[in-house]
Amino acid sequence: MNTRIRNVILSVLSSVFMIIACITPVQAQPTVKLEETMIFLHPGETKTYSYSYTGEAPEFHSSETGVCSSWMDEKTYTVKADEKLCGYEEIEVYSGDEFVDKIRIYVYLDIDEVLNYPDYKKQICTVDQGTKKLIFNVPREESRYAPVTMTSSDPSVAKPVSAKTAVCDMDMQLLKPGVTTITVDTGKGKYTIELTVLKAGNYAESIETKDGGYTVYVEKGKTIDSPFVMKNAKNNCSDDKLSYRVLIDSEGEADHGVITISEDGKITAVREGDADVEAKSILGAEGGVTVNVYTAPEQITFPKKTYYIDQFNMWLEGFPTPVYKDAKGYFGPYTVTSSNPDVVKVTQIMDSVLYSYVSDGECTIRYAYKNNPKIYAEFKAVAYTAQYPDKISIPNTITTYVDFMKEIPVKFTPNQCMREVSEVTTEPVNIAYAAYYLSSSSVAVTGVKAGNTALHLEVGPNVPANAKVTVIDKELPVTAEYTIRDLTSGNRYSEPLQEKDKEFFLVKDHVYYLEMRLTSDDLLYVGHDEKYSLKADDQLKKSDKFAGVHEYDESIVRLLYFTPVKTGTTEVELITGTKIKLTVKELKNKIEMHRLYNRNSGEHFYTAKKAEKDFLIKQGWTYENIGWIAPEKSNTPVYRLYNKNSGDHHYTMNLKERNALIGFGWKDEGIGWYSDDDKEVILYREYNPNMDKCNHNYTTNKKEHDALTTKLGWNDEGIGWYGIKE
Repeated sequence: MNTRIRNVILSVLSSVFMIIACITPVQAQPTVKLEETMIFLHPGETKTYSYSYTGEAPEFHSSETGVCSSWMDEKTYTVKADEKLCGYEEIEVYSGDEFVDKIRIYVYLDIDEVLNYPDYKKQICTVDQGTKKLIFNVPREESRYAPVTMTSSDPSVAKPVSAKTAVCDMDMQLLKPGVTTITVDTGKGKYTIELTVLKAGNYAESIETKDGGYTVYVEKGKTIDSPFVMKNAKNNCSDDKLSYRVLIDSEGEADHGVITISEDGKITAVREGDADVEAKSILGAEGGVTVNVYTAPEQITFPKKTYYIDQFNMWLEGFPTPVYKDAKGYFGPYTVTSSNPDVVKVTQIMDSVLYSYVSDGECTIRYAYKNNPKIYAEFKAVAYTAQYPDKISIPNTITTYVDFMKEIPVKFTPNQCMREVSEVTTEPVNIAYAAYYLSSSSVAVTGVKAGNTALHLEVGPNVPANAKVTVIDKELPVTAEYTIRDLTSGNRYSEPLQEKDKEFFLVKDHVYYLEMRLTSDDLLYVGHDEKYSLKADDQLKKSDKFAGVHEYDESIVRLLYFTPVKTGTTEVELITGTKIKLTVKELKNKIEMHRLYNRNSGEHFYTAKKAEKDFLIKQGWTYENIGWIAPEKSNTPVYRLYNKNSGDHHYTMNLKERNALIGFGWKDEGIGWYSDDDKEVILYREYNPNMDKCNHNYTTNKKEHDALTTKLGWNDEGIGWYGIKE
């Protein structure tokens, strides 16, 4: 080979080798592959998953919420749920300083119920929100972490961020305006949510009242415009619209006729009372107001012509409260003014009136009905600078009773003075104790045990008053009325325990307390024992849970907490001499009986099955709510029969009637439910002789029964069966 060519080749090869030697090797990018990044566990459950990685070993950092514990080895990671807690925890995975992935852990209890209310079945958002967290209401908090799967009928409108997720994280990715149906599968049932995605626009962020208050006053028979206004940061809600509904009124019902409200929010006052009204925007912003409906007063007066206010804004001998003649409902609105704000200033804040002392002097306060200023009342306000009194006095002798408080007025001379007592004591203190109440200018003396003690009061530096106090321990010194209250069943009261030998029914294992209402002008029971209570025997066991808990509110005293532990009847005698019978029964398992109406055939249908009820509603039947409560089991079945020719159902607990109808071709559909053997609630049965089918009605409502049988021509067929009390 030519020497020159050989040298060139060697030179090139040398350069190539030098370049290769200078190149730094490229390191492989570290990776971590996790078998599962969304883990669902029941309390106490343990699961193990594998992982793999390249490069540096990964690090796992837990948020440590306490709902689970976790540990890792070279190839697996293990998660163990807490035995009791439910909730969410996450583990972040790092390779060196670089975040790689996240493991989501949900500890849950199974979904046992879904509140599939209309507000949840249809949900709305705007496309510019990007994502929407769906509301899927499960009453049990621990089930919010349960797994569900979601699918969208139109993924071009919105699709799940994750097909499998937890109830609390049901996020949808919003793609374009439109409507899609989201199917949620809990594993035990499927539920649908209609998701409407609106275009971006000007929508309300909040709903407020026009005057900023929470109460609207409307005179009976009058109509007002909607009290609501929509708000957002741009003060432009042009794409939004409000809808309205009555939430609850003074009768505790959603529509009892206190008001009516139109589609545009105009409120018409129908009768006296109050009603809570909700306004809701398209996107779900909510506002509320209480509507008070009243009848205007014929006259307004004050009990006294002159009231005194001191420099501490304290009214001498009571706050000036107006009296309205013939007014009904919650009176308002009103306007309060002062003839001289430099003496007494008046400030109205919504429904409240504040009076403020400014300087000594006199002025006139006018309290006027705003809708008709000619209806008003006035009083003279005297503003003064109070000084310590020259003298205070109380009765020389005071008599009270053990465990009773007696209130004694304190007389101040002169009347217009500072009334704060600097000292109030008794000696000895183990006989009675005392307290002073500035608002009523009175001293309250409470008896501890029988005996005598001395009461000493003092105002200011040295203005004293003294009295001898005698405490008596004997029979109840006041009139008492007893009731029994069931804490287990919604704090329900019994009737007053006054009638001799009256029988009252209690439920075994429920918690009750005996309550005493005292009638007295100057005595209030504040005791902490049970001397005026009934004695708990082996049938009425004193409740350990509430032992020693006693409360009083004005004239009401809760004396004894107890639990019936045996069935049967016992007689107890109260301190008032009243003897009552307490009969203890086992709690009956209750079944709600649904009542539906077919407007085409006129048939009323009754069923305990929720699935059957829901199916009929979809077929156009009108749901008329719960008809009555039936026992889960009894000795008296109610049979259900069906006439395929007329499409009519019949219900009877009469076996002979059932057999006769089967003989006439009716289909036996078995036992529909059971009648209550204790006959607590009557189900009346009526027959319409003017109809050839669907001619029976059953109701617990005596008024409905009487109207059908006395006014509308139905025949009274007596009692169909019996339900149980709620």
